[in-house]
Formats: sequence, structure tokens, C-alpha cells
Amino acid sequence: MDNLSVHRSRDVKERLEELSMPAIFNAAYSCQNNPIEHVFAVVKHFFKKARLECIQLGKKEDMVKAITEASEKVNVMEIRNMVLRCNECLR
Repeated sequence: MDNLSVHRSRDVKERLEELSMPAIFNAAYSCQNNPIEHVFAVVKHFFKKARLECIQLGKKEDMVKAITEASEKVNVMEIRNMVLRCNECLR
């Protein structure tokens, strides 16, 4: 389970005990150790630049195209490297 307060409630603990199940929680969330956060940061960087152009040119309908193009700028090797960096941080 994640660390949502509802999952740590007395009711949940009691129900788990009734079922003879242990409560196993995920480690605390850390965006530095989550590769997808790094990918989103790169996409967001490219999208912000494209969004500004769309707004300046009055082409708000091109926003979807800008998101697609921004996401295509992240290649497989960059994602691999982000995952490896996150793994190094966890050691």
C-alpha cells in the first residue's frame, strides 16, 4: 500500500488483522528516485518553449501538437540513462 493516511487508519489495520494479512507499505515517495519524473521534466521543458510560441502566434489549437512534439524529443537512450541514475541514487 502507499502511505495515504486512509491506508494507515485503524479500520484498515483491523481488517488486515481479521484477514491475517500484514500491512506492507511502499517506501516514501521521492521524485528524485522516480525516472518518470525526470522524463516529465524534459517534456515540460520543451513544451513550455513551444507553448510560448503557440500563444505568441495566436495558435492555441497547436498545443496538442506541441505536447506530442515535446514528448517525441525524449529518446530511449535518455530514458535509459535517467533510470540508471535513479538506480544509482537508491544504492
